[in-house]
Amino acid sequence: MDRLSKGVERISIRGFGLFKVELSRQLDRKAILELATLWSYPRFVKDTLRTANEDSGRIMVDEMEERGQIASDDISALTEALRVCGARGIARDVEKIYEENMSVTTPAGSQSTAPIATNVNQSSEDDETVVPIDLNCVTIKATDSKENQQSMVDQLKRTSDEGIPIQKLRLDMAFKTIHGNGTIALNSGVMLPFLCTISVLVIWTEEGRVMTEAEFSGLLSYGSESTQLQEFVFQYCDLPSLKTSREVFNKLHERGVKVTWNDTGHCLDTLSGSWTSWKMNTIDWVRGNCKAGVVMHEHWSKETHDLQIKMFEFATKKEIPVRILRLNRCYRSVTPDGSKLILQSGQTLSALSPVKRINIETEDGRKIQEVEFSRLLMYADQSQSIEELRSDYIPFTIFIHRSQRLP
Repeated sequence: MDRLSKGVERISIRGFGLFKVELSRQLDRKAILELATLWSYPRFVKDTLRTANEDSGRIMVDEMEERGQIASDDISALTEALRVCGARGIARDVEKIYEENMSVTTPAGSQSTAPIATNVNQSSEDDETVVPIDLNCVTIKATDSKENQQSMVDQLKRTSDEGIPIQKLRLDMAFKTIHGNGTIALNSGVMLPFLCTISVLVIWTEEGRVMTEAEFSGLLSYGSESTQLQEFVFQYCDLPSLKTSREVFNKLHERGVKVTWNDTGHCLDTLSGSWTSWKMNTIDWVRGNCKAGVVMHEHWSKETHDLQIKMFEFATKKEIPVRILRLNRCYRSVTPDGSKLILQSGQTLSALSPVKRINIETEDGRKIQEVEFSRLLMYADQSQSIEELRSDYIPFTIFIHRSQRLP
């Protein structure tokens, strides 16, 4: 077999099959068992996974494929479930493995389901730093190497300069800050210049980040200067008070740019400069946001928690279940009658909120007292929706069986 044939053979084995092999190695035992529980696998399947040891990953991949939770053209159910379980790092690695295996050229010259930008001037095929990009959704991740980030930035710059539309650009924990000239600094030190042909810009920060006033104002100014931008999306961060100039708000309003804050379910009213809940009027959007889970952080402002609580109230009114609520060091105590959880900021969460599962993550070294434990049981009992209550300072998980009332 000559060198070319060997090269073709090596490339042709990549695809969904190799992705499944690498996925089976990526999933650790904890993630496998939590996924099996989340998806309500039968007891005998969970027992098999629990005792399979080294084969648990392969068995789990087979189970997921059989149930349609992974497919050659869609792994979103898996990555979403991993994030719900708190395994965001594994979710990002799985997405990367999928992209690497599903965006390669086949021996016949056809391409896989992940489209690659072909309108951008590419370097030679021997240049290993060229990273194929999909202009429908370009994702720059914090875990990407500096060379890969620079490759994507260079292609985006050429694409924008040539007037080619970029449907969506997503910065996955890669946003560091923004400079006054509209240049975005990435976590690696790579500079992303102003791009005039982006339709949607998504900023996913590291979980719990508090965006500074200068950063938020700079990003809004960025959006106001783009003639093509249609939507700005923020996720996993706390946004400061809106003190951006009236001129920026006017430009955003004139161009019809939507500014969405997914953590709270609110959008920016560019006329008044305040947050409005009109985004929550879209039932499908609220249902999707609640299905993915909601996180409340200790460093986030009282105003942010207020907006999140409004989303719970809306979900209650529309009978939309919230799969999981994570209280990240913002839980203080429970009311004596067990009817409400009290947050560090003073706000309360009623037991009527449609939450299926609550994870309480507390400050280091905190221990639960008997009285507080009893009140947590009362809180879970009074809710008509909570099925599981978990905390890192309770040595076990409380499962609520609706067929029985607590004593």
